[in-house]
Amino acid sequence: MLNPVLDVSCYSSRLRGMVSDNRISEAVELIDEMRQKGLKPDVFIFNTLIKGFCNDGNMQEAKHWYDELKKHDCSPDKITYMTIVPFLCKEGDLDMAMELCKEAINCHLLSDVAVLKCVSDGLHKEGKTEKATELLGLGKSKTYQIDNS
Repeated sequence: MLNPVLDVSCYSSRLRGMVSDNRISEAVELIDEMRQKGLKPDVFIFNTLIKGFCNDGNMQEAKHWYDELKKHDCSPDKITYMTIVPFLCKEGDLDMAMELCKEAINCHLLSDVAVLKCVSDGLHKEGKTEKATELLGLGKSKTYQIDNS
């Protein structure tokens, strides 16, 4: 009988199942198993963990896995930003949300104006009008259509 060789896509499928079943700690253990076998997690795996921790309301772990993604030479994609930025806004970390918005805009990976507006509105509410204006200006300069009302 042959032993199946598990590749990154097999682990990604298992991980998505664990996260959807709210078994996030097991999913983290699966990452350790992957690394022990010499497999490098890809952006899809990191996005799954980030989404799982966002859904769980765990901002520290969501941020940790975003940092891990960057540390392991993975490039965030549109899904990464569309998952973590609204969560950061909801949790009140508008400074990081702004930084990630700027990063996403500069990489042409933020196409949802509602996300940009959410960060900008949050910054305005905190009295950080200058930062909000800067963000909206960057968004406009990258051809986004922002309603400034």
